[in-house]
Amino acid sequence: MKAEGQFNNEYRSSVFAGLFSDKERLLELSNAVNGTDYTSAEGIEINTLNDENGIPSGIFLKIKNDISFVFGSYLDFYEHQSTVCGNMPLRMLFYISELFQRMYERKLFYRKKPVELPVPRFYVFYNGSEEIPDRMEYKLSDQYKIKVEDLALELKVTVLNINAGRNRELMEKSGQLREYSEFVYRTYTALNGKKTTVEKQEAMRHVIDECIKDGILTEFLMENGRWVMMSSILEYDEQAHMEAVHEDGYDEGYDKGRAEEQKVTEKERARAEAAEQELRELRKKLQELNVRLDS
Repeated sequence: MKAEGQFNNEYRSSVFAGLFSDKERLLELSNAVNGTDYTSAEGIEINTLNDENGIPSGIFLKIKNDISFVFGSYLDFYEHQSTVCGNMPLRMLFYISELFQRMYERKLFYRKKPVELPVPRFYVFYNGSEEIPDRMEYKLSDQYKIKVEDLALELKVTVLNINAGRNRELMEKSGQLREYSEFVYRTYTALNGKKTTVEKQEAMRHVIDECIKDGILTEFLMENGRWVMMSSILEYDEQAHMEAVHEDGYDEGYDKGRAEEQKVTEKERARAEAAEQELRELRKKLQELNVRLDS
């Protein structure tokens, strides 16, 4: 058995990324999503953008992608989302532009012969509280200021609802995805209402112990329990912080660009800044934990 934390992935930003950076698990998920039945994961080449080589943060709190990989003639992007995000096509455009630049030597772009590219496919696995269909699609063109018939650039993102009872056929084909969805549900249920880091850690220890007992992601959690606990708390706090910022009026005030329309009190600012500080401390702890696990 591997030592705790020694799972096979070079990039760890989320539980989803950690779980499916294992090629065998990723193969199962890929087969389920695409209706294929490949048996060997040897041809999978994971090329996820991480903290070191990812796109500089600035537009989004979390700009690096979860999982991207080449398999055969395809380049697939998998993202987990617990909130509805209409900007996913734009984010995916950033990801694929960056990856193509890293996959090919720059000098090839100036040659007469066209560069042969893998076919990109973009997926979001959603299990948030907002009701959406089993399957829906985001288009980059939906974000354009005006609608035109003859598009010069389009990018489509397929969103798959992985909440309990949804996309049953997909969940039946991928036991790892089904168990991941259950783990996230238990995590968010347990962390809801917890205020302090100590309370959250205790809640996550209970979730992890119960999942192991119930046969949910057992091997993964036994090997990576400490890291999963910290990462899950960080993900939960980031989402809660983003929702709080939106509710406090930061988004609206920023979009309108008028100070008088920023309905944010000093008390609310202090709360948001305190949440930011807690997130920074959690990120630092998670980074330190990753370094120890890799050493």
